[in-house]
Formats: sequence, C-alpha cells, structure tokens
Amino acid sequence: MRSPKMATNSRFVLFIGHPSDLREVAHWAAMRQWAPEHALELTRTFAAGPLVCAIATEDVLGGICSPSEATTMQKVVSNGVPCVNVWEAPDRILHCLDRLSDTPIR
Repeated sequence: MRSPKMATNSRFVLFIGHPSDLREVAHWAAMRQWAPEHALELTRTFAAGPLVCAIATEDVLGGICSPSEATTMQKVVSNGVPCVNVWEAPDRILHCLDRLSDTPIR
C-alpha cells in the first residue's frame, strides 16, 4: 500500500485494524482486491487528502484496538471521513464515491 502523500491524483480507502474472525478476514481480503479494481488505492496511514472512506474491523469499531488505531479513528471522525465495516463495503464505498463525483480529484 502506498501513502496518500505519494500519489496526488488518486483516491484512497483507509484500512484500520487487523481482522481476526475468519469470515471478516475473507471479506477484508476481498475488499483489498475490490478497491484497486475500482481505481481506489489502499492505505493504512491517515493523511489529509483524498480519502474516500475508511474500512475498520469490528473490533476497532467496538473500541477494542491499539492506541494507534484509536488515534486513526479519532482523525477519521474529526475530519468527517465516512467509516464503514467490512460488511457494509463495497456498497457504502460506492455511495461515498457518488457523493464525491462532482469533486475534482486532488
């Protein structure tokens, strides 16, 4: 995965956490494949820029996470970046892209 600072004409999906449930791991892997197929780059680093949304594990969304994951979630929320779980993706990601369709890529 590349850092958002490395590419200026891309849109990114931020992945937060490390899934542990087997079904969540499988869907997480599918989303990591789906995103690039839809012209989205993957990142694990929050940076101001063209984040379409964040995908977080159930544990992270439930507050069971590392301090760095909690800090990343705080940044996501405070910057108004939509955050979904793996079960809501890709439908919610497509919705986020629709909202941004009139916004030029930075």
